[in-house]
Amino acid sequence: MKIISLAYLAVTTLLCSLITITSVVAQTLAPEVPKPEVAATTSSPRRNDSDQLIILPVGVNLGKQNVIPSTLVRGFEDGSQAINFETWLIPLDDVIQGLKLDVKPLEDGLLEVRSPGLVTRINPEELPTDPELGVVIPVKTIQTLLGVPTEFDMIEYAIKFNPPWLNMRRKGRRTPEIPVVLEGLSEIDAPAFSISAIRQRVNISGRGGGSSSFSNSTNYSGEFTSVGTLLGGSWFLRTSQPDLTNTGTFRLQEAQYFRQTDAADFVLGSQPTFWQSQGTGQYWGATTIQRWGFTPPLSRGGFSPSQRLQANDIGRSITGEAEPGTLVQLTQGFNDVVVDEILVDSSGVYRFENVITGRGGSNTYRVFLYPDGQLTADPEIREAKFSTLPGQLTKGASALVVSTGLSRESSQNGNFFGEFTDVRGGIAYRLGVTEDLTLGMGV
Repeated sequence: MKIISLAYLAVTTLLCSLITITSVVAQTLAPEVPKPEVAATTSSPRRNDSDQLIILPVGVNLGKQNVIPSTLVRGFEDGSQAINFETWLIPLDDVIQGLKLDVKPLEDGLLEVRSPGLVTRINPEELPTDPELGVVIPVKTIQTLLGVPTEFDMIEYAIKFNPPWLNMRRKGRRTPEIPVVLEGLSEIDAPAFSISAIRQRVNISGRGGGSSSFSNSTNYSGEFTSVGTLLGGSWFLRTSQPDLTNTGTFRLQEAQYFRQTDAADFVLGSQPTFWQSQGTGQYWGATTIQRWGFTPPLSRGGFSPSQRLQANDIGRSITGEAEPGTLVQLTQGFNDVVVDEILVDSSGVYRFENVITGRGGSNTYRVFLYPDGQLTADPEIREAKFSTLPGQLTKGASALVVSTGLSRESSQNGNFFGEFTDVRGGIAYRLGVTEDLTLGMGV
């Protein structure tokens, strides 16, 4: 009995050992099963603003005025308000129409945008393109680049532009001279010779007591003048008549032929000299003035060489530096009439060419600088003053005067024409070297 119990115990121990070994081998050979990990709690990624925008039919208002009854934009609203309104996309053409902008394509591909209160430039390549709307402008760009506050009115279901220049007083602009068109009008040729006016002045002087003595002391003197035209010019004649009863006392005082154009003058007869006179008597001769690059003022009161050598106006340049995008306006004097304006480019330099000064223009100008082209902003004001001297010419302009003649003195021996004596003459040349320097020489 004891032997059977020991045998049973040995068999049981052997079986337990085999089971343990089998379990260890099974665990060793079995593939490792990964433990499931607990996923971290994270928020789902948010969609792009552009993914949220949809096509909406809206109106466009300029202030309180509706300018576009209905158009398509890309945006989103939840029934009570606009969502991410700054990201809304509005077609470029609708912005131009809604703000009543004047757009001019430039040679460099940019668009110059003008309004009563704004002048700026836009690069169309920097604007996004919508597959359904074409070239569009984000609302944020309208607010920053154009400086136009923009909002969405849910009640009217319209985009509302509120530009600051709506009630702004506009500056005046210089009206360009309208050319006189003579084409088609009949031409009237001036006669080769004409007499325009004749005047005879008579002076009666005398003194005495009785009638007979008064008659004996009475003196009759006078002066005869006449003017007219000749071969495209004018002529003038004046004679003195010390005694009307004696024609032998008549003397020729002045006789002149004067033909003037914008480019040249020709004078023959009695005339003033263009140099400081050192001779005696009147100067009679022939003078020609040639001009290049300028026009003299209108001649009044006869020939004046100093006046005919003077430029009616002188072109100057006004330059300065400003930040790119600044609108620079040039005004004349102290009024608000704009003569010219420039939008400063990337060079940061503005320049106004051929600013008229002198007799035909003002010598005082002011420059207004508006940052970012915003005419509603307070501008920086700079003054530009010029002084014009007699005989000063524009840079590159020149003049040549040549004269030769004789000295003339009234004759006491009854000679009507007087006596001609010394030969006199001169030649002079002027050249505008710079805007502020004119050089001349002569003999």
